[in-house]
Amino acid sequence: MLACRRSNIGSEMSEERPSKSARKREAQAIRAMVDELVALKPPQLTALISETEVRDAIVDAQAMTSHGAARRQKQYVARLLRERDVASLRDGLDKLAGDPAREKRRFKAAEQLRDRLLTAEPREREQWLDTPQLARDEALNAALQQYDQARNERERKAAAKAVFRRAHALQP
Repeated sequence: MLACRRSNIGSEMSEERPSKSARKREAQAIRAMVDELVALKPPQLTALISETEVRDAIVDAQAMTSHGAARRQKQYVARLLRERDVASLRDGLDKLAGDPAREKRRFKAAEQLRDRLLTAEPREREQWLDTPQLARDEALNAALQQYDQARNERERKAAAKAVFRRAHALQP
């Protein structure tokens, strides 16, 4: 059987529909985006999606425990998203995901800074704290004081964790 393809040459319809493959790729991309949205935590979801209908549908999908029900709800969310412009939503998800390699570098730099600050001699620590970025951070200075004044190992660990959290927050 020969496949027949209609040509719109000379017809009034100048706009072509996307191919079936292009439509399938778009549908798959939206389904993947829905999976990412369902995995988000409520505050992230609220910050990312302002439309209550879509957000409520995603929250419903998160609450479903039955595989079939969750799948159908995800299909419904995908249908809602197909009716909207999803470019800004994709950008927001990309920002939330971030660059994994960059995050690993930030984490490692924060660990190194914590270790340097906690193991440094007082004179060395003062030099580190004289840098503009660290000198202004009162929470970091308070955590370092807690570490120095810790009476037992438990308090030392808690203070070291606080130093790490501040060092991580300060990383660019």
